[in-house]
Order: sequence, then structure tokens, then C-alpha cells
Amino acid sequence: MQSNFWFKIGTVLFFITGVIPQVTMGIINFIVNREVDIFTVVIVLLIIYGATIGKKQVRKLDAWAQKKFQRD
Repeated sequence: MQSNFWFKIGTVLFFITGVIPQVTMGIINFIVNREVDIFTVVIVLLIIYGATIGKKQVRKLDAWAQKKFQRD
């Protein structure tokens, strides 16, 4: 149960420090330039990746790390 608590804390911190600033920078960039440039496209693609395929890859990485670093 302790790891579940820290996972939730980590998820919240990641969301606050990772997703929100990226989205904010993309929106500000779009408002200032009034065009969709490569920066905005990259931000959108990263968010889509993280919400779809990225979740599966994180689960695979987590399973690998648990096997690799488990205590015998």
C-alpha cells in the first residue's frame, strides 16, 4: 500500500511539472504567433503519445525494472 501512495504522489507531481507547462507553452505559442508551428505540433504529439502508446510502454518498463531489481 505504501508504494501505491508514492505512485499517486509521483503521478500528481509529473502532471503538475510535465503536462501543464507543456500545454501552457503550446497555447501561449499559438496565441502569440497565430499559427501552428513545429513547436506546437511537437507538444501535441507528445501529449497524444503519452496518453496512448506511452502508457503501455511505461507498464513494460515498470515490469522490466521490477524483475531486474527485485530482492531475492
